[in-house]
Amino acid sequence: MSSTEQTRRVKDLDTLKALGHPLRIKLYRALYVAGTATASQLADQVDEAVSLVSYHLRKLAKHGIIEEAEEAAVMPGSGGGGR
Repeated sequence: MSSTEQTRRVKDLDTLKALGHPLRIKLYRALYVAGTATASQLADQVDEAVSLVSYHLRKLAKHGIIEEAEEAAVMPGSGGGGR
């Protein structure tokens, strides 16, 4: 594990539920690989509507699983702030 990666222990049921959705798992994996991506970029990767992807990204961000940047979603600790 590199110094920029963080290990987080999930301790509450709501966060586990947020991660339990199949599309959210796909989005998390795609974002993990990319580091930073917009909802449109991720929608292309997972072949879903941008509005649906945006909704699920907001749910992941609400639970601190990802971070919202001004124009993109970011993996925590990646240092990305945009494109």
